[in-house]
Amino acid sequence: MSITSQAGRWWEIFLYQTYCQLRLESERLYIGYLWWGLETVLEMALLYAIFHSILAVPGEHYLSFLLCGLVCWRWFAQSVTRAAPSILQNQPLATQVFVPKLLFPLATLSADAVKSVVGLVVLAAFLHLDGLSATAQWWAFPMVLATQFLFLCAAALWVAALVPFLRSILVGMEVALRFGMFLSGVFFDLDRVGRPLRGWLELNPMAVILNAWRDVLMRAEWPNFSALGLVALCSLIAIAAAVRFVQQRELLYPRLPA
Repeated sequence: MSITSQAGRWWEIFLYQTYCQLRLESERLYIGYLWWGLETVLEMALLYAIFHSILAVPGEHYLSFLLCGLVCWRWFAQSVTRAAPSILQNQPLATQVFVPKLLFPLATLSADAVKSVVGLVVLAAFLHLDGLSATAQWWAFPMVLATQFLFLCAAALWVAALVPFLRSILVGMEVALRFGMFLSGVFFDLDRVGRPLRGWLELNPMAVILNAWRDVLMRAEWPNFSALGLVALCSLIAIAAAVRFVQQRELLYPRLPA
């Protein structure tokens, strides 16, 4: 089989995997794709009641502030969670035909990227209703999204690569993501945190990315391009290392116990 035909077959498998995941999600839920947006709105309403009405957290446009954090974090957390067991779950296919193992988490990440569009549409509509119109700084938002995609790819690929060897990762991942959510600024403004604590929080790439979302969409400010560039560079290095790690173990994965 030529390299071109083999690559074409793998591309078809990748597209089919992505399509199947999107189709499965939409069929499993009664209201299909709309649930992804509705779930974000329901969670936002609950957290708003807790943090604004009960705890009296101050701040103008707090609902928009909270929704930015939720949409940003949900994309990251759900992508990593769903990609984590992807190589392990596709072991039966891997034992029958050779398929690059990274294809499985990448298909999951592609499906979740499509789903995230629903959350972005809900966010854009709510920002408009909240009086936050588009500004020139919104042109930087694609760069922010690209940086986040690189970072979640790095995290997801490494988790997916390690889970077949250390399945206990799946047990602790939910707790780790919940802990990371509270350290990423979903509920608080990173700009209001004083030094030196803010310096420690900025070591969290998601805190940098989430702050960039709010800079662009809410504050009409340009994001910290230096910080985003550093996150993107480190993510690319981590992705390259994950690719090498998996490629060196391509033939080992199918022999691991299912």
